[in-house]
Amino acid sequence: MDIARSIFYELLHIAILIFEYMGLSVVLVSGIIGFINYLRRKTSTRLRLAKGLALGLEFKLAAEILRTVLVTELTDFIAVGSVIVLRAALALLIHFEIKNEESEMKLAQNVKEIEEQLVEIKEQVHDIEEHEHKLEEQINHIEENGYKLEEQINHIEENGHKLEEQIHKVEEHELKLEKKIQNIIEEKQE
Repeated sequence: MDIARSIFYELLHIAILIFEYMGLSVVLVSGIIGFINYLRRKTSTRLRLAKGLALGLEFKLAAEILRTVLVTELTDFIAVGSVIVLRAALALLIHFEIKNEESEMKLAQNVKEIEEQLVEIKEQVHDIEEHEHKLEEQINHIEENGYKLEEQINHIEENGHKLEEQIHKVEEHELKLEKKIQNIIEEKQE
């Protein structure tokens, strides 16, 4: 029984060390990647770093929870419990920071999309205004042609009246000529 117990405690120590080193590795890698992303001015740097730190703390918290199995005295239990509470609080704060950062990124993305939509709307309004201007030019051209057409119709009507007057004069002249011819014929017959 003592051998099984000592094997269990040895395996527990190894598991605790593995979780500790995993947590430390995740925090270290996240920190390095975060620094590189910071130098590259990536906007998601804070969010990625916070997620890496949160994951690292989760591994460290798992190690502390396993360590509670090894605690035999009340002072050690209080110390381990305090570390667990502290790491849990840190994890909660980091998760809160992650949520805030994600909200800010979504808000920034929404603002960017709205700005892009506004640019598109302004371009559409500009296109509509250009089209409206072209339509106004066409309407003005049609109105000018309408005025010219009215002038031509008036000119044709005037020419028609003049033609009617000339026809009337020709008819009157014909009548006069016919009368003269008749008078001449009548005079010759007499």
